Amino acid sequence: MDKHSLVKMKVKKILFDKESNVSLVFLANVHDEEQVFPIVTGIGGTQNIIQIIKGIPFFRPLTHDLLNTIIMTLEGTVSHVIIDKLDNDDVVATVHIKTHHKEISVESQASDAIAIALKTQTPIYTAKDLLIRNSEIQEGINEINDREFYEWLNRLDSSPTDSNQ
Repeated sequence: MDKHSLVKMKVKKILFDKESNVSLVFLANVHDEEQVFPIVTGIGGTQNIIQIIKGIPFFRPLTHDLLNTIIMTLEGTVSHVIIDKLDNDDVVATVHIKTHHKEISVESQASDAIAIALKTQTPIYTAKDLLIRNSEIQEGINEINDREFYEWLNRLDSSPTDSNQ
């Protein structure tokens, strides 16, 4: 995927519902914060992202720590993360890793890829076509007056965040 088909993003806001164990991580276009991409994640992945943003240490190594250790042991670096496709209802990302010998791409859950990017301070991108598709979906949602959906959104706890990725 070439750089022209990507949009640089940052974690803008996180909402979570403790009752349903679901949360939303909102990525925002760094050049146009009105353009957002919401990602539904589990509470665990979201808590990891919040702890990384706030600089709160973990009491034990987590998946993103393990992956970072393996990458560094192999003398590699994470160059960037791309939120690049939808697989059914799951948002899928690709973690791009550079070593001395080659560049490799590893598919990941979006929340794990975001955690890795935040931990390694590398850029997060979203494919433009996903943003376009998302804006079309948002327009459709705005036309639907689904009281249950809006009640759920209003019930969510808000954790304002603003990463500079």
